[in-house]
Amino acid sequence: MTVAGHTPGFYLVAFSLVSVFLVIMERLVTGYHTFPYVVAQAIVGCILIIIAAILTPRWAKNPDNTPLAVATAIVNILLFIIGDVTISSSVLAVALWVVYRSFSMRACLGLTIAFIIFSPIPYILRHLPAERVIREFIGASILFILYLFLAWFLASLEAGAERERALAIEAAVSKEQTAAARMLHDGLGQQLVAITMSFNVAKALKPTNEEAAWQELEHARTVTNQALTDLRRWVRALDPPTTPTPHTTNQLVEIMKSLSQTFSSTGLEFRIIPPSEDQPIPTPIGEILHIAAQEGVANALRHGHPTAIHFHLSTTDDTVTLMVEDHGDPTATASTSEKPEGYGLRSLRERAEHAGGTVTATPTPTGFQLTTILPLREA
Repeated sequence: MTVAGHTPGFYLVAFSLVSVFLVIMERLVTGYHTFPYVVAQAIVGCILIIIAAILTPRWAKNPDNTPLAVATAIVNILLFIIGDVTISSSVLAVALWVVYRSFSMRACLGLTIAFIIFSPIPYILRHLPAERVIREFIGASILFILYLFLAWFLASLEAGAERERALAIEAAVSKEQTAAARMLHDGLGQQLVAITMSFNVAKALKPTNEEAAWQELEHARTVTNQALTDLRRWVRALDPPTTPTPHTTNQLVEIMKSLSQTFSSTGLEFRIIPPSEDQPIPTPIGEILHIAAQEGVANALRHGHPTAIHFHLSTTDDTVTLMVEDHGDPTATASTSEKPEGYGLRSLRERAEHAGGTVTATPTPTGFQLTTILPLREA
């Protein structure tokens, strides 16, 4: 579940950190003349806010990292202690969310109970009246229970979103498998039937017309060669070779050359247009471009009948563009454009958009064109 492209957890973290910062600044403005320690508290608070702003998003991407989860929870708890007011205490909800998601509900509940038990201590140490201590204890208990519920709610939303994502991937993979089975049945299956029929016809013609029988055998040989070529293309499209992640445009060009050599025995013609000069590529961007090159070839072989595939790699000061265009049967292009987007292309688009780029897949008069545009700096 996302709102304007961000999860609810993002807004909770943003609200809690901003609220703590405002509380610290308000104390600094109003109390630094009277209480010298306020300046030191403000400095420590700002440092903790910066650390929390760095750690929390990283933890959200990798909640199974136990040391990162512990560090994130501790920093948010320290910010809760520094804030010490109702609004800024929302950082405690972040800490409980971290503990719930990375450890367990039991650990989250134990932490909540500990805060409830120790919440009256500051008021007791200040020798406040018993009625005030009880009132503050009840208020803090209600607040902590609400934060526990909020942590559970956020974790439940994320678990539901993860289940939906897993189901979507499973459905997409199942659809890809069905398409592959249909492709083998309609392509290789029909070719095998044609070969069998040619053998039967040749066997029947041999006693009366040996020349016609040999023609049928020649036809069977031609169909067999075509079937082997198609089978090689499909297998390599379904399982392309693994190569290292490129870190420069020249390395990406070498990967495209390696990819073209892999498919050279299938009769496909490849053309590579490199950029005018070598450029460094960040590792995440190189991974996406590598996948885009493989997906461009795989998509052409799965859904069309290409005779040639062209790679065009270009760069500007800020972006890198990889265009993969296949040329072949125009009639296959029309049917391909009507098919729903496969899992590979959808996954590529999601990764590119996450990195601040775009992926467009459009039919052309002679085939299909896959264009990937990415920033040369990580988003």
